[in-house]
Amino acid sequence: MSIKDVENAENDMNDRNGADIPVAKFLSPHGIKGYITLKSFTSPEENIFSYKSTCDANGNAITINRQGKKNDSFIVSVEQIADRNQAEKLNGSLLYIRKEDLADINSEKEFYYINLVGLDVLSKIDNNKVGKIISVENYGAGDLLEIEFLDNKKELFIFSEKNFPEVNIENGFVIADFPETITVQDNRKKNFKSRKNNKSNK
Repeated sequence: MSIKDVENAENDMNDRNGADIPVAKFLSPHGIKGYITLKSFTSPEENIFSYKSTCDANGNAITINRQGKKNDSFIVSVEQIADRNQAEKLNGSLLYIRKEDLADINSEKEFYYINLVGLDVLSKIDNNKVGKIISVENYGAGDLLEIEFLDNKKELFIFSEKNFPEVNIENGFVIADFPETITVQDNRKKNFKSRKNNKSNK
């Protein structure tokens, strides 16, 4: 099982209407020609330059071209930007793609981050809802799902077929193989291995 392409976006997933997905964030201007640094949210990060079209939060076309690299960000030119003053107006704004522009996934065990966040989490024991996926994290050792339980507690779990034997995007839920203690009143998760320490296989 793996999570493809578009990552956490540093919790900036509050897009306009659910149809657009943030894939990068503009940072500070670079030089006097109107170049600007850009932090990519894709994996690998170079995929930011593979989308056929990108736009701003208002749906206006934004066309980027790679000019260089600076630490963990890219230096880009924007066709709609002519000078540094205009580039400064982009500082802190997000770059979006349309959801339909995401590449098709041909495997039943691959998922986009954007499609996992918000899914209900059901217990394998009785199919009762126990929480919701609120984010996907990866600290280098594999993908982790952060779940917010009904008691408002949050915990990270390894995204594996053993832990999540069913992922049903169409119907909006995942089945979680939690121990029986998950269904008791205090929702204790003592026996379920988790780790809180980005594309990995299930």
